[in-house]
Amino acid sequence: LIYLSMFARTQPQQMANIVRLRIGLIIQMMAAELARGLDLTVEDSLYALFSMRPIDTKRLLHNLLSGEDMRIVKSTQTISRKSGMSPIKSTNTSHTNQDNLQVTLDTISGSVKKRSVSSRPLMASRKQSIVSTEVENENSHADSRSLWSRRRKIDGALNRVPPGFYIRVYITLTHVQGLGIGDQVLSHNLTKEMTMGEHKFALNVERVCTMVSTPEYRQLIIEAIHVLGSLMMHDVDNLIFIDCIVKVDDIVEKANNLFLIDQVSCFFVYYILNDIPLF
Repeated sequence: LIYLSMFARTQPQQMANIVRLRIGLIIQMMAAELARGLDLTVEDSLYALFSMRPIDTKRLLHNLLSGEDMRIVKSTQTISRKSGMSPIKSTNTSHTNQDNLQVTLDTISGSVKKRSVSSRPLMASRKQSIVSTEVENENSHADSRSLWSRRRKIDGALNRVPPGFYIRVYITLTHVQGLGIGDQVLSHNLTKEMTMGEHKFALNVERVCTMVSTPEYRQLIIEAIHVLGSLMMHDVDNLIFIDCIVKVDDIVEKANNLFLIDQVSCFFVYYILNDIPLF
């Protein structure tokens, strides 16, 4: 809480689009980042987190809020795809915090090794040599999927929403009876009791979204509502009122099914074009 208040005061942009914080989820996410970086079990990652110096805890929390690590990974992946070379670490000064975090992880790694836990540096897995073009492409796609999953977990744990999200929710509720999220409903009546930019309205929306316990699934719900709101913002005057509750979970489930069907099609096309036997 102390470090969050410091960031809110000195770097308010890090807390943008966050209305409510769930400290327990943030701590879990910090432990998950240590587990990912050091290849630890859940128990050992919690031990490592509890053993960190205060300055290292602050550095790790800042890395989560800023998303610098993910921007670095994404930029190196983009360079790799364009040049056909394996990702390399940039020397830009914006990587200072990432370097500091690496030092932190290396320090913790030595501490955890005393408990006979095998560990490795954060960036070790990203420096493996590429054996063939096929393996490189597969690893690139896997890293991309992993990056988006990790991004959703972090944003979901932070309760972060896209810019203009609550405005889109308000506009959507003016044209539907309600939005169903799990067993909770955001009612159309909220638009009669509150204004579009009212902080109380944002808190009511967050109260319902917070009922989703899994951070990454919560973020998918947020993204679905954001897209739905963007559609509602087009030609607002000619939109009709839909007298029903829109189940956001059903939209996400349907979108996932369509995605899986599309992936299966792409899988067969890829193997056919490259003359690769399926069985």
